[in-house]
Amino acid sequence: MIYFQWYEGMSVGVPLIDSDHKALIAIINELHALTEAERGGETLKYVIRELVRYTQFHFHREEKVLQACGYPNLAEHMQAHVGFIQYINDVRNSHIRNPDKLFREDILDYLKDWLKRHILIDDMAYRPFIENDPRANVAALQGGPGLDEVRESVRD
Repeated sequence: MIYFQWYEGMSVGVPLIDSDHKALIAIINELHALTEAERGGETLKYVIRELVRYTQFHFHREEKVLQACGYPNLAEHMQAHVGFIQYINDVRNSHIRNPDKLFREDILDYLKDWLKRHILIDDMAYRPFIENDPRANVAALQGGPGLDEVRESVRD
């Protein structure tokens, strides 16, 4: 059973941003699967690191799109991103300090709830500004690599 499912109602109207959201959901599902299997150690450390790096990549891409399209609430949107990055960095650092501690369900619930709320409320607020704006797709393309490339860089 999938822990967190992306659905069409989460689309912000820019395929690369939607693809990023799907990738973040996939990483959260991967963390959930590891927790359910009670697997930890290096695999969990790798997936947490992947979540940190891909989240930073996605937020950078999204912010470039919003800037290119003149989104008036960009500063507030960026503040939400900063808070989330801080949270997952704290989770990563906690796991590094105590690798035997299992990735608790409340952390997974936080990640799932935050991302779902962020997409459905915060990201939907910018949808009218980017959906039919050709600058959005151009800026998104300049955002960098996809999930596979980020995974390769995490392995290095």
